[in-house]
Order: sequence, then structure tokens, then C-alpha cells
Amino acid sequence: MNKMTITNELRNPPHFRLNETGPEKNRLAINYGPEKHNGIENTNNSVFRYVIETDEPFENRSNGEKFAGFGGKCIETGDYKRFRWDRIESITHHG
Repeated sequence: MNKMTITNELRNPPHFRLNETGPEKNRLAINYGPEKHNGIENTNNSVFRYVIETDEPFENRSNGEKFAGFGGKCIETGDYKRFRWDRIESITHHG
């Protein structure tokens, strides 16, 4: 499985704004290869699809990454999820 190359263009495209204000947040469909899925190590690097309402970006201070990924509420389960840029396979707007 190919890993996606992260560019500045991908990290903060103009149509993708986090920390939306107001009652509506961005809804995104994300294909993601997590380190763990449902508490189990993802040893075969499976990719899972999530539909989320975006929340806020997060940083990884130990690696010096100011914008390592973002979080949001999963529409299907209501659980809060966090997504690292280096594990995202694709993102699309989910109207």
C-alpha cells in the first residue's frame, strides 16, 4: 500500500477549514489506515472509512509537528476520532 505524500497544499487546502463556527461543521468521508482499529493493532494495514464532523486540529509536540492531524465526531457511532495526516489515504466532502 502506498503512503500518501503530504504537501503544504494538502495540509491546509482553502476549502478545508477546521474549527468551523456556527451550528454546522464540515462533514468529511475519510479513508484511514489507523494504527489500531476498535482497540486491535492494525497489523495488515487495513484502511477503514469514517464519516465525521470535523472538530479541531492537533499537534505532535514530541515530533515538532504544528498540524499533525485533526479530530471529529464519527457520524455512525458518535465516538470522537483523531486522524493523523500521514495515515489518511483520502478525504472527500460529505454533504
